[in-house]
Amino acid sequence: MGSDASGGAERERREDLVIKISSVPLRVSLLGGGTDMPEFVEIGGNVGACLVMSLPFNVSAVASIPSYTEGVHVDPRVDTPLTSAVIEHIAENVPSHIAADVDQLTMLEDVPTKGTGLGSSAAWIRALIGLLSPVSRAVDASAAYGIERSVGSSCGYQDHVAAANPGFNLFSFHPDEKHGWRYKTEAVHSGSWLMRDHVRMYRVSGHRDSNSILAKQAASVPNKIDALVEMARLAREGADLLRNTEGRWDETVSQIGSLVNQSWKIKRAYAAGVSNAVVDSAIACALAHGACGAKLLGAGGCGYVVAIVPDRGKESVTTRIDTAMEELGFTPVPMQLTLKPTTKVHNIG
Repeated sequence: MGSDASGGAERERREDLVIKISSVPLRVSLLGGGTDMPEFVEIGGNVGACLVMSLPFNVSAVASIPSYTEGVHVDPRVDTPLTSAVIEHIAENVPSHIAADVDQLTMLEDVPTKGTGLGSSAAWIRALIGLLSPVSRAVDASAAYGIERSVGSSCGYQDHVAAANPGFNLFSFHPDEKHGWRYKTEAVHSGSWLMRDHVRMYRVSGHRDSNSILAKQAASVPNKIDALVEMARLAREGADLLRNTEGRWDETVSQIGSLVNQSWKIKRAYAAGVSNAVVDSAIACALAHGACGAKLLGAGGCGYVVAIVPDRGKESVTTRIDTAMEELGFTPVPMQLTLKPTTKVHNIG
């Protein structure tokens, strides 16, 4: 009889079990990365701009609900001060939060994200917010940025703004007397064609401390104002080109590639650790085999290189670039545009 009762309790428990998955796309900062730093906007009083597109790859927060034990059991991979800070922020600031009802918490990744320059920390925060808060927008991009900064990160604004506003967008960042900073989002709809047909991404392995590189870049801001102003201008120019491309798509793609090259040249000289021999070889390879533009994503050192493929002969050029990059050990990654984050609930009975 005791065995039957135990089995019945287990069946009841399984019938009540719910698995909730909250997924947020990673991002590519095509132009303007670095102009979103507070040292440039809040302290320097400048206006930053980043042309950003979402990827088809997600960071997902996964949890079982409801809890049958006290507390949240966190996967050791994500048992970090950042995860704790998100949970504490939601518990303290979001009415009717469900954080206390979460039992097991873990993370799934579509691609490796550590040290990749894809905004994975911001995506993880946004995924957790979607998982733990009944109204995910109750924690806005500014609050999410504050959470990451609170654990010692030297991050900029764009990752959190992009995580909250997926798609292909031009983000502008403005100093604000009351809040320190504010942002404006402008959708660039034709950017989805560029993303789908002309952007290739390649994994460049290595190890880096992105926070250390970002801290060096932040310290360099007072001496790099002109360079950052130019990078923001290039981002706005890129958005304008994509908005006014009627009948000139081949020319537009080539011009975007040129802007990417100009921006990377500025970024590469910005601070120590941005590039190295491996990164330089990957970018040189892409350009030598037909790309009209190429750059490394993120703070620098390693991660992913994106290449812009020209419209004319794009199939043969893409094959040529992919083959050459693979021969050097840089694996191509499929690309398409992701428009919105998702939250899914699965009942397990």
